[in-house]
Amino acid sequence: MTPKQGSAGKRRRSTALTSVYFGGGTPSLVPPPLVGTVLAVLEDKYGIAPGAEITLEADPGTFDAARLAHYVAIGVTRLSMGVQSFQQAGVRDLIIITTRNQDSR
Repeated sequence: MTPKQGSAGKRRRSTALTSVYFGGGTPSLVPPPLVGTVLAVLEDKYGIAPGAEITLEADPGTFDAARLAHYVAIGVTRLSMGVQSFQQAGVRDLIIITTRNQDSR
């Protein structure tokens, strides 16, 4: 690959990113403007291809419709959500936000 110069004079790959994944540690707790900043830096440094899949892991208990709208507005195209635990006692012990009952609705 031949590097190209980004708009800020930084090195850039010859092909843009086709996928960006924000995962681990409940990134849905990260304020949308910060996620937007990270995406802007990735765009500047590497380029993000049109139609790229931009995924954010999310715990259903950490966002609402307004927060989701912010993520969509900054370019998030996919949410990855999952059950934290099927053992209710373990959920209470670990103080996890989402429970099996929430996820099964």
